[in-house]
Amino acid sequence: MRDKKLSLLVAIQSIINGLWLLIHNGKVNYTREIRGFEHMELLNSAFFSLLVIVTGILLIYSIVKKSNKIQRWALVAMNAIWSAYTVILLINEFNGVPNMSWALFLGYNAAIYLAARYEVID
Repeated sequence: MRDKKLSLLVAIQSIINGLWLLIHNGKVNYTREIRGFEHMELLNSAFFSLLVIVTGILLIYSIVKKSNKIQRWALVAMNAIWSAYTVILLINEFNGVPNMSWALFLGYNAAIYLAARYEVID
């Protein structure tokens, strides 16, 4: 597990992001109240929150079990999920909804890519 530090970091971050989305789901319904977020209903659902939590847990499992195949697929899934999230936040920015989250998730996606590139060895 020592050489999989970046994968472990992105897995924990995915779990934290999913927990935050799950805990705050429905408290402030910004998908309807703030112009530009109407198309984010799925991303603010319990389904999406659980999906990213399970993906993070799957990645941790693959690291503990030393399964490069599962790790590779977990990182690919995680990158696809968070890339879509980043694109939607970026679209909101271009539509006049100021939001710095897209830049943070862009860095997160870079970390996921680097973990897949340098830590998954066949």
